[in-house]
Amino acid sequence: MKLINDFLNILNESSSDILIKTSKKAYTKKDVLTDIKKVVTYLKEKNIKKGSRCLILINKSYEMYIAIIGSILYGVQVVVIDNFKDKVKLKEMITGVDITYVLTNNKTLLITPFIKPLSKISKINIQKVIKRKSIDDNIFDNITLNQEDTCLITFTSGGTGKPKSVARTFNELQKQLDLTLSLVSIKKNTYVLATLPIYTLACIIKGVKIYIPKKKEKLDSVLKQENITMCFASISTFLSLNDSFEKVEEVLFGGSILYYKEALKIKHAFPNATIKYIYGATEASIISITNIDSYIPHLEKNNLCLGYVLDTNIVTSIDSELVVKKGLITNNYLNIDHESFHRTGDLGDVIDNQIYIKGRIVSSDIVSDYILELIVKKEFDDIFNIAILKIKNEYHIYIEEKDIEKRIKIALILDNHIKNGIIHVVKKLPLDYRHNQKIDYKKLLKDEGVKYV
Repeated sequence: MKLINDFLNILNESSSDILIKTSKKAYTKKDVLTDIKKVVTYLKEKNIKKGSRCLILINKSYEMYIAIIGSILYGVQVVVIDNFKDKVKLKEMITGVDITYVLTNNKTLLITPFIKPLSKISKINIQKVIKRKSIDDNIFDNITLNQEDTCLITFTSGGTGKPKSVARTFNELQKQLDLTLSLVSIKKNTYVLATLPIYTLACIIKGVKIYIPKKKEKLDSVLKQENITMCFASISTFLSLNDSFEKVEEVLFGGSILYYKEALKIKHAFPNATIKYIYGATEASIISITNIDSYIPHLEKNNLCLGYVLDTNIVTSIDSELVVKKGLITNNYLNIDHESFHRTGDLGDVIDNQIYIKGRIVSSDIVSDYILELIVKKEFDDIFNIAILKIKNEYHIYIEEKDIEKRIKIALILDNHIKNGIIHVVKKLPLDYRHNQKIDYKKLLKDEGVKYV
């Protein structure tokens, strides 16, 4: 299989080159290959059934990616949940996928007794596996994997409902990783900071040197000390930066709506970089792409233009909803009938092959209004969260208690655009569990006691 053969060849070439770096250690290609072989050897010794599903219950780390890649190469379906903070959604995700065993590290092994759906599932501590001396150096000589086998299962963010499990075959994974990296310029000296699993995985599999930060590691310090040249991360990650990084050459992000002040802050953080903003169905399922220098002028005109549709895609607007009729879109959801097209759930238009997004369908009678949110947020110097929903043809504006002094100004701004909007002051606006940037509308409505269909 091309994806696997290319990866193994990359690890064997220039094996002394550093491929992965963390705050504690630098790992060469040889180290990575050795540790992956240990994982595959262990799974084989334990007679783990091929095609079974394993949950990666490991924080973002070197061990996490060794566990993912080793399990995939052995032939099991790897289930990745990249955020365990929301316990309700965590339970929904785990119970919706038939998991056979769980890969942990020393730290996460301690929390498994407190996650009820995992209490009776077998656990494997990946840190102990990596420390073992037992290894079959010829473990990859007889790989029997099929291009159409499912190898990776991830989840949507669930901003307007329960997170859906997304299954990828080897063939789909290869195409999406290739497409992702084709959007940037990989050079010999490229050194990437990546905080999202699918992009980190793309770099490792393609042999691109990468830094994997710890959860609470200060990224300002990492970017300065490590001479990073490229960044793959979420909008919320970039908004957490305080300094400016002139050595970064390229930046790629997506996952949520980027408003005016946020866009200016990211541009300031990377003054010399080509900054690309992608719109997609889920991670690595890219629909369109723009760059921040084109995006900001549209924001100044109160438009959210998410760039040109990729040549691989055909996108249209049906009943004001953006629909992907053709493309490399992962919408093979488990337990849901697969469709040849993808309904994004986003409201917008396609004009001259460019995506103009306007809002999000929350339910049959409730939609969010991104444009009004843009108009409001642009008039303030600080960055804050706001949710504007049209509920049965009536506008409802939700702001946090700490922003209560903004209420009069927000009302005056909106008075020029809508009639009789109702402002609600909430303790805290709930954000999606993954990106920590998008409003979790259904949780907000539930908290506010709003019924919807």
